[in-house]
Amino acid sequence: MKRTFRTPALLLVCLSLIFSFGIASNASAATSKTTKTLAADLRATSAKVFGEHSYMIMLAMQKQLKQAPDTQQAMAALNANTNSIASLLTGTYADAAAAQFKAQWNTHNQRFIEYAVAIRDKDTNNQKGALAGIKSTTNMMVTILKQQNPYINEQKLLNDFNAHNNSLVRSFDAYAKGQYATTYSEVHSAYVRAGTVGASIATATAERYPTRFKRSTTQTDAAYFRQKTGEALGEHAILSILVMQKGNDNAPDLAAVKSALNRNTDTLTATHKMIFGNAAGGTFNTLWNRHIMDYQMYLEGTMTGDIAKRQAAKDDLGKFVADLTAFQTSRLPSLNKTATYQANAMHGAHVITALDAYRAGDYAKSYEALRTGYNHMWKTGNTLSEAIVKRYPSKF
Repeated sequence: MKRTFRTPALLLVCLSLIFSFGIASNASAATSKTTKTLAADLRATSAKVFGEHSYMIMLAMQKQLKQAPDTQQAMAALNANTNSIASLLTGTYADAAAAQFKAQWNTHNQRFIEYAVAIRDKDTNNQKGALAGIKSTTNMMVTILKQQNPYINEQKLLNDFNAHNNSLVRSFDAYAKGQYATTYSEVHSAYVRAGTVGASIATATAERYPTRFKRSTTQTDAAYFRQKTGEALGEHAILSILVMQKGNDNAPDLAAVKSALNRNTDTLTATHKMIFGNAAGGTFNTLWNRHIMDYQMYLEGTMTGDIAKRQAAKDDLGKFVADLTAFQTSRLPSLNKTATYQANAMHGAHVITALDAYRAGDYAKSYEALRTGYNHMWKTGNTLSEAIVKRYPSKF
């Protein structure tokens, strides 16, 4: 019997199901013990690029509402994400169909932007028209995919797309009303649902072209775990940079973004407790919060011109990288110590670069660091999830 995964709000739920109930799989034992299959690669990549869309469109809409100086660069980041999504289809499906999907996706994005502008301008008619356009383009995109791939579950994909859209609209409506806690809880829901959309498309693609994917499947516990690990780490990167950006702007939603980042930390901590035990989970939590506080110290030093505070923050970030690397490699022997250290250091560099560039008004560089940092953390998730599966194969 083929398994259909449901994407939970928290990675902890995923792990609880895997560890406590041992979800069944028809994949071979060898396949289920690794995250490194062609189908798992596609699942993670697809979930990554669709998930990124959620935060890129949220930022673009917020910037449009505020008519912020970095509006153009936020839109460019959104368009770059669109190209990433389109590249997944190009070469997999007919070129004409891929181009048609991209055109609909671009229109889909534009309808969201039109909605933001209509809210800003208090234009009720254009609000309604934009919402109708969002629904129409969603229907068209699902139809295009179904026509190209009979393995697409059309109704499920449509439901997931619509749920994603609705969360984005609720997130923006809350932002416009100053209800910031709802803003970030809803964009998180949109992000998770977008990952489900991406995973569903990947699953259907692997089923449509079994030879191309060496008859591997997305439907294994290991592939699911890889997706959810990348999802949590990728969101951490985005929220970390958003905290820095909002802090620099003294934005009214800063506290809500910090709360969202804390919830993400709670998810990662719960995962570590589930895998390594409560004591190790507590150690991770202390380490992880330490580097978040280093970012805060760096921001404060930057805004006050306190060079010593900035340097102290960078120095402690260096110590954090060494301590986190030791924590990870001591528990996961398949990790390469040098590569792990470099990956951990690179994450901090992306966050610092994003803030420095943003503060200097180099918005293109800031958004490049945002997108690069997000993609980098998914790569880190790929490596960590494989090391965990190797260390605890019986759990997968």
